[in-house]
Amino acid sequence: IDPRLRGNGHVETQMEERESGFQISDFRFQIASAYQQAQINLKSLISLLKRQSDRSPVDQPTNKQTNKSTNQPTNQLPNQTLPSSRSSWWVLRSTFTNPALLIGTLLILAFVGLAVYGERIAPASPYETHGVMMVEGKIGAPPYAPSSVFPWGSDTVGRDIQALVLTGARQTLSLALLGMLARMALGTVLGILAGWWRNGWLDRLVNGVVAIWAAFPATLFAMIVILALGIQQGVSVFIVALCVVGWGEIAQFVRGQVISLKPQPYIEAARSVGARTGWLLTRHVLPHLWSPLLVLAVLEMGSILMLLAELGFLNIFLGGGFRVEIGETGAMVARYYYYSDVPEWGALLANIRDWWRSYPWLAWYPGVAFFLAILTFNLWGEGLRRFLEDTRVNIGRVVNRYTVVAAVVLVFGGGWLVRGLMPLEMYSGQ
Repeated sequence: IDPRLRGNGHVETQMEERESGFQISDFRFQIASAYQQAQINLKSLISLLKRQSDRSPVDQPTNKQTNKSTNQPTNQLPNQTLPSSRSSWWVLRSTFTNPALLIGTLLILAFVGLAVYGERIAPASPYETHGVMMVEGKIGAPPYAPSSVFPWGSDTVGRDIQALVLTGARQTLSLALLGMLARMALGTVLGILAGWWRNGWLDRLVNGVVAIWAAFPATLFAMIVILALGIQQGVSVFIVALCVVGWGEIAQFVRGQVISLKPQPYIEAARSVGARTGWLLTRHVLPHLWSPLLVLAVLEMGSILMLLAELGFLNIFLGGGFRVEIGETGAMVARYYYYSDVPEWGALLANIRDWWRSYPWLAWYPGVAFFLAILTFNLWGEGLRRFLEDTRVNIGRVVNRYTVVAAVVLVFGGGWLVRGLMPLEMYSGQ
């Protein structure tokens, strides 16, 4: 049986019953054994100190000398930490020879700090509008060009672009994170079930739905879902849309991994000793998927940010915003400008098709923010993939009930944080 197998099924139950039955009777024996082992270790330590104090060549241990009390070679005592030191050295070497991981990690920390403290470091309020005013000795109307008053310029309603970009990092990154978690959860569950029961009704259903949805462009499909559910509903509609349009690729990837793992010898061995399907999937299949799923989750953050930028360019952004009529009052064709009351990068890209030639700063700074964020997650995902392949780090050791509880708390905390940034919550204080 593969050594990775732990006690499964009835074997584990019998062992637990035996241990509970003889727990009291073995207690005295364990104490006696521990006391005897302590005496042996003390004698060995005393003899070793005597040999070191004599400093005689005759008393030095050779390759053939052994400790009589433990019957172990004495010259192998210092080498017991060698494997761990080699492992640590290899991890450090793989880390510092991986520029994608180093640069991606630094950029990730920078974006996390921006999401947490972006509103505090913003030079102005992102909700304050400005009309006709004097800027650097000249009277003008919004949008204002970059100047000492507006370092990155302003939008068409007079809001500071720099404050909007810095404050909008929290909203955009939180929305991408929640959408990624929903997409990964749905795709992983359906992929595992479809791959384990290959050619079953669920597998055929999943493959059929993925094949049908693959015919629709992701951006168009997400726009249809958002408008059908109601863009004014806020964050929940965008999370549903991001999950619906992207879970198929994840399910297909996980399905292929499960199909390749199912005929492995350790799976057959676990099944032969009576392990059930739930135990096999959670203890023998899912641990092998943590590493590729982690890399895939990081890369999905980049793809979701790209989708949010495309939706914003198509005037689909969080909350739908407000409509303002601009231009002459008696014009035959009315022109409207949609703006969002929630600072968000995708909203800053809306309506730029009519403005970017005359006012390029309207699209330049939110576009650069999207570009750097997408580049960061792609770099970090590639570096993480290379690091896991080189070091063979077991991610399954980190995943336990405590980390799962922490992840659930983080998800609900992020949802509460994003909901607290909605217009009604922000305006209630006013």
